[in-house]
Amino acid sequence: MAVRDLVSHLRHDPARPAGPVEYAYGWGRSQTGRAIRDFVYHGFNEDLDGRRVFDGLLPHVSGAGRLGVERFTNLTVPGGQQYEDHLSAADAFPFAYAETTDHLTGARDAIMKRASDPKVLHAQTSTEYWQRRGSLVHTTTDGRDLGFPPNVRGYLWSSSQHVADPTAGAPAKGICNHPENVVATSALFRAVLEALDAWVSEGVEPPPSAVPTVVDGTLVTAAEWSRRFPAVPGTLRPQGPNELYPVDRSTVPPAADRSRRYAVLVPEVDSDGNETAGVRAPMVAVPLATYAGWSSPRHRFELP
Repeated sequence: MAVRDLVSHLRHDPARPAGPVEYAYGWGRSQTGRAIRDFVYHGFNEDLDGRRVFDGLLPHVSGAGRLGVERFTNLTVPGGQQYEDHLSAADAFPFAYAETTDHLTGARDAIMKRASDPKVLHAQTSTEYWQRRGSLVHTTTDGRDLGFPPNVRGYLWSSSQHVADPTAGAPAKGICNHPENVVATSALFRAVLEALDAWVSEGVEPPPSAVPTVVDGTLVTAAEWSRRFPAVPGTLRPQGPNELYPVDRSTVPPAADRSRRYAVLVPEVDSDGNETAGVRAPMVAVPLATYAGWSSPRHRFELP
């Protein structure tokens, strides 16, 4: 999908008079995006009279995580990363908005399952597929396409990273081996807000979901991704995305069963190493470089 297809939904009517609040929208990025997903999952989007609280929500770069509201949870802990917070309660089934079965435990559940559920536009970057198990937002736990319920749309902002600085200049090296990803996606925020407002207030359908899928070959295993990624000089490729195991939280401390894994897939890339599915910002549609949502540590340490 090109950016123009999403931005074409922008509407501005300066003659429209201001009035009382008719609709309520919520937005959160990263951890607060996870909080939004957990808010809906636990049924908090309805008041004591059963009325809907938020009409529309925009969780951004939350990946497949939720906040992890449960007894004794530290709600300020980040979602599980490859090198820290492996047992974070943020990464627990269900991961998807649509109903599905956890193939490892047999549990069946969904984030969206109530009449009070809002309309949702879920956006994520390449980073969430690599680091925050983003594929599980729209696949089954064993790696098959699942899609979204009718009141949810999902968008991958292709080849972009978790944090997009609108003032970024020339790429520079941070703490990682490769230069920082400077793909500009700021304009997309306004587009999805306008699309959500039109959907809620006027019934105008937003653009179809634009995410990689297994069926069309744009959502692949790490091994397949590695076969397709070009030989970019000086690149230190990741061995794979952040894996996810079932965790037994009845023990103290919780215990991960590393003999079983959820299927975590990543977006396919083209001959330049840029992702083919999703909403491609101009910098990705007409690239000057290979833009990735992952990088590798500049220094490697071995623990004794």
